[in-house]
Amino acid sequence: MGCGRLGFDQVPPSEGGVIAAPPDVMIVVPPDGEIMPPPPPVPSAVCKVTQLPVAVTPALADLAITDTDEGYAVVWLDTQRQVPSLAFRLSRGHELLGGAALPALDDEALGGLSDVGDVLMIAASTGDAQHVLSVSQKSLDVITNTHERPTLTGRDPFISDAARTTNVLVSGDGGDTHLDPIGPDGQLGTRVTDRVRRAKHELACARGPDHAHCVWSQDNDPISEPIHCIVADIDLPPEELHVGSSGPEPTDPLAPILTDCRRPRVETGPGVNGAEMVVWETSHGSVEAVYAVSTPLHHQLAAAGSAPKVRFDGSQFWIAWLDATGTLQLTSFDPSGVIVTSPMPGWRPSGGEAFELNQRDGVTVLAVVRPGELDVLTLCPPPVI
Repeated sequence: MGCGRLGFDQVPPSEGGVIAAPPDVMIVVPPDGEIMPPPPPVPSAVCKVTQLPVAVTPALADLAITDTDEGYAVVWLDTQRQVPSLAFRLSRGHELLGGAALPALDDEALGGLSDVGDVLMIAASTGDAQHVLSVSQKSLDVITNTHERPTLTGRDPFISDAARTTNVLVSGDGGDTHLDPIGPDGQLGTRVTDRVRRAKHELACARGPDHAHCVWSQDNDPISEPIHCIVADIDLPPEELHVGSSGPEPTDPLAPILTDCRRPRVETGPGVNGAEMVVWETSHGSVEAVYAVSTPLHHQLAAAGSAPKVRFDGSQFWIAWLDATGTLQLTSFDPSGVIVTSPMPGWRPSGGEAFELNQRDGVTVLAVVRPGELDVLTLCPPPVI
């Protein structure tokens, strides 16, 4: 197992080890000589914890993770713009392969990160300006660096088909939805725009088998509180753009559910058509989840909480969120409606955007920034019955 201290311009690979842990949980720790406290205990839903020490971490971090051919890429920035942004590469076993500071990524919020072929793409924002960078897969050097305003930057805004042969950046501008095709070299192609929606406040997307899903919050008409969310299918390639609403229209089964919706996230479920799982906060502070099948499965995860994220591992959805104290909670949501929440006492990320889920080949990981370290937790697949 590999590990090393992060926070330098270039981080070489190094070797780590494994220490004793609760049954069935592997704890990967830094190399000999690196003093680091053990992680907090983990529930049975977690099979492995990898700890990566970091020289300096933000008090409020915004993190993104994506899978790559060699493993994973992780980027974070400091929302208070006091600590330099970092990018680094991990193997599939979470060994540290390399890292670099990203001074060009001096933004307030991080939208997402994606491997589009030859380069990594990063979307970030400051105010109403979207910042898009392409970064070398190996050296993590910045190749292109563009800004655009006014633009609403989404969470996980890079969508693609299952094979990732078609990659698209989704963004908003007032009532418009923009789709920018991305070449394997990171160059943006001819934009396609949909102009049928009202002004958006928040946007999040997810990959799909042959189409993608996006969700956004928008004003009511006439404008009133609380704001509601629209869920949409986006056909790929974007030359065949079709945005079909699954949002709160009078005949929509989600209408009673998504009428009070903030900080939404979306994930594609099983099957070719891939029904959506949407998670969000309400104006009253509750955390909600709905699986948008023909008869939607709606569940309140907590009466008080925040910042839910969701990924599907091929069998069940994983939802990571914060309780009222800022402590991580982990919920599995089976497509049949079976829900299990696992408390994670002691796991307090450095902010509501300092943790993210990623899924590759049926394996789901939870990346977490905590003071002085990055942790990568492997979630256990459901038992085979």
